[in-house]
Amino acid sequence: MLDKIYDWLDDHQVHNILLLTGSPGAGKSAIASTLVSVLQGAGRLGSGFFFKRDDSSMSDPAACWRTVAFDLAGCDSIIAKRLVENIDGRKVDPNRDDIESHFKYLVEDPLRELWRSRVEAVIGSQSNVDSEVHKQAANGEQADDDKTLIKGLPIVVIDAMDECGADTSQSAQRRTFINTITQWSRLPRSLKLVVMSRDERIPKPLRAVCFTIVLNTGDTAKWRLIMTFVYFSRSVLKLS
Repeated sequence: MLDKIYDWLDDHQVHNILLLTGSPGAGKSAIASTLVSVLQGAGRLGSGFFFKRDDSSMSDPAACWRTVAFDLAGCDSIIAKRLVENIDGRKVDPNRDDIESHFKYLVEDPLRELWRSRVEAVIGSQSNVDSEVHKQAANGEQADDDKTLIKGLPIVVIDAMDECGADTSQSAQRRTFINTITQWSRLPRSLKLVVMSRDERIPKPLRAVCFTIVLNTGDTAKWRLIMTFVYFSRSVLKLS
């Protein structure tokens, strides 16, 4: 499973959101913790946020992007500078529970600024760069093949999205938060987001913009094991 995730991280042509789904107890959080540790050791971790149903602060939909923004600012000076500019310019108030503006001005815009700075570093000094090519590169459409551009970009991991907004009074905020996750797909494909969640709480618009990996357990896994045994038995009978 981890190998599949690593392959996805190195593929800059697929969706930039990885959705790992599975039943309760399937091991999603264990995989998330391992991934966070590996990314941290490699200097690639932008942020890791773990929702917790029984913790009011860690199940709050408004807590995630503020935490992610703080972590991202700590790992890259370009992100930190842009984030401070947006706060000083009163584009966003981190103290308000405005999830959409948190994502737009604390996460999305600073990450786009980081991407633009990478593009400028790679092709900005070339006098013959066509403006349209530059525009496409800024959107992450052309420059993904340049390893200099994508090296070290921060990766964000969100675990237990199904435990976000566990309180029924937070249902509207939960929908807004999930909508902002969907909006991550507008970022260049080299900017990666990993999300772990139970399958039944994932809306179709989000699912449509994700690269999905299913962690099969329980009855599904047992059924596949039975079918494999049956297929193997038939093959043995044919050979004999």
